[in-house]
Amino acid sequence: MPGAARLTQASVSNTTRIEQRNPLWSPDGAFVAYSEVVSKKNISQSSNIMRMPSSGGTATALTADGKSFANHWQP
Repeated sequence: MPGAARLTQASVSNTTRIEQRNPLWSPDGAFVAYSEVVSKKNISQSSNIMRMPSSGGTATALTADGKSFANHWQP
């Protein structure tokens, strides 16, 4: 796809796996929101909603409860 670029990257170590799931573009196309899921030794799992500029850069956590799996944009 022309102009496409990777914005996020999954991470795996011996003890932790980090995945980004369920991407959703903002209505104006300026941001992408997604669930970032952190699994530790497949025993515990937490998920928070992240937001990143569509041009790339640093992601911002929109939730910190570790229980947020779904995302949607509101006016």
